[in-house]
Amino acid sequence: MARIGGPRYAGYDDTHFTQFYAASITRQPRHYEGSVVGYIVHAHCWALFSQIEGLKLNKTALAQVVQTCRKFWHRNELWGAYGDILDSKIGSGEPYFNEEYGCDFFQSPLVVGAVQEAIIRAKEENLRFSSTKAIVPLCRFSGLPLEIAILIAELVCPVQYTPNDVNDMKEMLLVFRWKLPDWFWRKRWSKHLFIELGAKGGTAPVDWLLWLNLLGLVSDPDWFRYSGLPNRERVVGIVLALENIYVQ
Repeated sequence: MARIGGPRYAGYDDTHFTQFYAASITRQPRHYEGSVVGYIVHAHCWALFSQIEGLKLNKTALAQVVQTCRKFWHRNELWGAYGDILDSKIGSGEPYFNEEYGCDFFQSPLVVGAVQEAIIRAKEENLRFSSTKAIVPLCRFSGLPLEIAILIAELVCPVQYTPNDVNDMKEMLLVFRWKLPDWFWRKRWSKHLFIELGAKGGTAPVDWLLWLNLLGLVSDPDWFRYSGLPNRERVVGIVLALENIYVQ
């Protein structure tokens, strides 16, 4: 057991918490022998393990997880990034964008407010669209075969898309009312980027209005850079890399 949150120097209560020494990812000093040693993991990062494929964590395999982490970090040194410069930012409220790793380490990889807002907005838009489409006559292109509709959609919104492409796509679908398959949308970003769309990286069907709202966020470089999603990509990438080592 370990405390998550709370004052750093809060009083120790042995009826609720287990006292332990914070472990290093490298081998432990000899003077820790026989002591209770715990590994510190950011709570939001830990929660991501259950949101994507990740490591199959269980009590009997924790020793193997530790060995996996040691192998990975031995080849991918990142701990130096959390030095005096980052320590001085903690609690300051200032953003810290690390150019080498392309993200702000202090932004939550689990909760991205703008994504939550996009989901709510898509639900509201879908209700408005559903209430009006019954009284709007169908366009002559609404009945095109799906294969042709997909070819046109690929031209309007290619895999490498811009904000204008997203806007054009939305206007076209509002008029033509094509129902494009989920694979069309999933080709346009990493399948693990939007964990909000369902367990295991989003396997449930998603409304096209939501897809477009999320595409609009990703296509805006000024928003995306400081949104928290780059940090999620980094953390998820590490989890998947750990899994590759773990299953070997």
